[in-house]
Amino acid sequence: MGRPRIFDEDRAVEQAMRLFWRHGYDGTSLRDLGQELGLKPGSLYAAFGDKESLFHRALDRYCDGQTTGLLAAVSAAGPLLPRLRALLIGIAQANQAAQERAAAGEPGDPGGCLIVGTAMDRADDEQAMDRVRATLERIDQALESALLRARVAGEIPASTDAAAAAHFLTTVLQGVQVMSSADPWHPRLEAAIDVALGALHANRPA
Repeated sequence: MGRPRIFDEDRAVEQAMRLFWRHGYDGTSLRDLGQELGLKPGSLYAAFGDKESLFHRALDRYCDGQTTGLLAAVSAAGPLLPRLRALLIGIAQANQAAQERAAAGEPGDPGGCLIVGTAMDRADDEQAMDRVRATLERIDQALESALLRARVAGEIPASTDAAAAAHFLTTVLQGVQVMSSADPWHPRLEAAIDVALGALHANRPA
């Protein structure tokens, strides 16, 4: 008699995250989850409860990954604004690459942003929205800390309101996610990113 298959819960959450990321909450059925995770409905319920509970676990995984990547980008040494520009352009290019892979039927990370999708489609799910708000707050705080350092270093004007500028950049980041998902990478998006970052220099003396 063979050994029973060991269930890897962490891997299952990762797989569920990618499924929800690709198709959204409503576009992902329990059957889809069972097939992707290799679990029968009873095992799925036993491991995670209902679909919503699994979605919350998957959303936590996605949010943690997003904030970890952003924290690494804004905390690195050197001038901040070039790193922010590279981050924003990287998001747009990653979404373009995801669209091209999907069109060619190739595997890879989905395009778009599960945080944005959740905010748009799951506004009635208070637990999910709490996770979205907490993640955006973490991004705000990371950007504010980075902007305070940039202000001390003289990279941005001393008059810059770091908290307001951080919230502005968080908004820009989410906007880039939406725009680059809706439309393939285009030079006008790069120009828009430059205008947004240029706003941080608006009050710098000539």
